[in-house]
Amino acid sequence: MKKLSFILLVFIGVSLYAQETDQNFKPEKNNISFEVSFYPNDPFSPINLSYLRGRYFFSDKMALRMGFDYSSKIDKDESVNIVLDYSSGDIEYQAPNNVYENSYNIFGIHPGIEYHFANCKRISPYVGMEFLYVSKKSKGSVIDYDIESNYDYVNDIYTYSHTKEKYEYENCWIYGSERAYVKMGLNVILGTDVYITKHLYMGVEFGIGSVRVKDLEITEKNITDNIDLVLDPEELDKERGINVNSAIRLGFWF
Repeated sequence: MKKLSFILLVFIGVSLYAQETDQNFKPEKNNISFEVSFYPNDPFSPINLSYLRGRYFFSDKMALRMGFDYSSKIDKDESVNIVLDYSSGDIEYQAPNNVYENSYNIFGIHPGIEYHFANCKRISPYVGMEFLYVSKKSKGSVIDYDIESNYDYVNDIYTYSHTKEKYEYENCWIYGSERAYVKMGLNVILGTDVYITKHLYMGVEFGIGSVRVKDLEITEKNITDNIDLVLDPEELDKERGINVNSAIRLGFWF
């Protein structure tokens, strides 16, 4: 995917460079641009709106930028809660379905600044810096109906009953996956814009920097018995290295 994106942009850039005229295709002072992520290899969702970016050019070569992350997911499942008579296959007892529900929300902001250099009319390489702050909130819940069996010695039969238990998880999904976190970092960025026509461009970008990821404290709440249990202490990790955006940036300016 990364190779395809790079080859595509190089091809577009070389083709357009050969067709340059005196017209200026790039934004100038007081222009604004907006962009989305473009995945040409994805036939179902080539345009991804989970990350959006805007830029304000306060000079012909300098721009302030702001990116926004947002994504969410809800996962809900139910399981049938029955007791079968294995000799006949009939249902002997049925309790309400057990219910499992998980969700998360991710929100982030990426303020930064860019310096554009080179005097090509359609190609605009740039360097810059970007600060990032990303927060992920996550939770899960379980409603479980526990079936209890009792043997009736007089009638030689089993009788059944059920009890309800509910658990809630803060900062993680059930079984501890999709943990919540706060992520902060700083990147030095290098990228380029290729202007296909006036007001429309594509681009690629990567960054080099350090990111600190703080996992949030996980709590299990037994709602039925009103008991809270802290499962994990807070953790702090560091991520360093090159951050590559695998998507092509697709945008317009005015």
